[in-house]
Amino acid sequence: MLIFLKNNKSYYIYILFFILFVAGFNIYKDYGISIDEDNTRINGFVGLRYIYDTFGFKYDGILNNFPKINDFPEKGIGYIFDVPTAFIEYRFNIGDSRDYFLLRHLINFLYFFIGAIFFYLILKNRYKSTVLPFIGVLFFVLSPRIFAHSFFNNKDIIFLSLFLIATFFVIKTLKNPSLINSTSASLFIGLATGMRIFGIFLGIILFFFLVIKFLRNEKKKKTIRAILCVLISVPIFTVLFYPFLWSNPISNFLFIFDRLSNFDIDLYNFYSGMYIKAKNIPWDYSLLWIYATTPIIYLIFFTLGFTLMVIRIFFRLMNIQDKKIYNDLWRGDNEMIDLVFFSIIFFPIFFIIIINATLYGGLRHLFFIYPFVLIISIYGINLFRIKYLRRSANFFYIFIFLSMAPTVNWMIKNHPNQHVYFNIFFKKNFDKLFELDYWGVSINQHLNYINKTHKGNYKITNFGNMDLILNRNFLKKDKRSKMIITDDIFESDYVISNNIFWNGRILKNSYLLKNNFSKIHEVIVDEKTISSVYINKFKKNLPLK
Repeated sequence: MLIFLKNNKSYYIYILFFILFVAGFNIYKDYGISIDEDNTRINGFVGLRYIYDTFGFKYDGILNNFPKINDFPEKGIGYIFDVPTAFIEYRFNIGDSRDYFLLRHLINFLYFFIGAIFFYLILKNRYKSTVLPFIGVLFFVLSPRIFAHSFFNNKDIIFLSLFLIATFFVIKTLKNPSLINSTSASLFIGLATGMRIFGIFLGIILFFFLVIKFLRNEKKKKTIRAILCVLISVPIFTVLFYPFLWSNPISNFLFIFDRLSNFDIDLYNFYSGMYIKAKNIPWDYSLLWIYATTPIIYLIFFTLGFTLMVIRIFFRLMNIQDKKIYNDLWRGDNEMIDLVFFSIIFFPIFFIIIINATLYGGLRHLFFIYPFVLIISIYGINLFRIKYLRRSANFFYIFIFLSMAPTVNWMIKNHPNQHVYFNIFFKKNFDKLFELDYWGVSINQHLNYINKTHKGNYKITNFGNMDLILNRNFLKKDKRSKMIITDDIFESDYVISNNIFWNGRILKNSYLLKNNFSKIHEVIVDEKTISSVYINKFKKNLPLK
């Protein structure tokens, strides 16, 4: 295989991406619907209506059913994914709920697929090796949580993908600060920021590095033009792709930024074995989630790479006043690029710790830094190879490829529930420490089970944070009418639970469930139940098949 990779510098990656593309098209219907997908769909139509109103376009039908942008409680969330998908649904009159949600899942995956291509291009730009970028893409695709989210997470995966595209052009700009490169970087930074406000970090990083290049007398004329281009273009593109900013760019931008730390949401996270309010999460929340949900082999080399990178940066800073040419922040383009990768990981985490940002749902809000965790893993692999395997690295690369086999096996075995992956360090007790199916994606599997085993109509209620109406709408059309949703636990034939309680209170409902219902079906990951269906003990004549 290694000989093939070395002798076929292009074809191997084409084959890998072809496999990913075919796999995505064959399995995107396997994933259930997540708790946020109705809100993101509504957000798309709110944004679409606002655009139509702003430009005086005429509309009728479904657009009239959605609120104006300032009347929408979740105003200000990104529109880059939601508005185009809403337009497709509206323009082509896609009326069935399952059809338009599946379309969104497919487009979601296509964003991820394009993001994976740019992830490869970033690595290819950094390393002359043909093997290292290939390993990096495998790490990326074989990250169970990211892979699963690529089908149903309409917010964080879209932002991750746009962030990767923007980073590629940021690197091109820093290596060659031409107007074309700096305008391209600004365009995609604007797109990324239009999806998530954190995209502005990339603009700040680009500006910061360009200023340093100018002070180092590196291509001064081109660099100053690039700086001016970024200062002008990033705000323009950000406003252009963020309709919420159109009416009052500065005020509305500050409103969104302020909401990062003061998001008014009464929600609890299950973290380290206890329920903690999302507004008051511990400082190590994101760090532990990275540590717990990254495959071990990736984590080992990230730790090595990150440690060596910190040591290098420390000694460079200590000697920054020295007049020797090599005692500077970076030596050449590759070290500059490494410092960009380090900054992308360090500053967002540092920022959310400092402002005590409201976070929930695990690592989802910081998914965009995860590819750079993997990039630093590749950095660690490369340094290990250079230091200890100068003559031949073939056996080392074979070891890397073989070390990914357990992850591949796990992903296949637990399909389509890869979003509940925890590494081997937490395999025994992850259910006692962390939220599992926070998104409620596995609920669809239970509803399909009930529809197969129950002859007629049935009443069902939920015990957890899932949205039964949303899940009913995701069923095939002929199955929806059978499902009658009730709030009365005693009247229900079935209770469905994903064991996620945003209010932090479980005792009362747990008691009622235990004494009145029997478990009949469960979704299991690594011998832990992530969600279950219970049948009413006192309804003995249910028409089961």
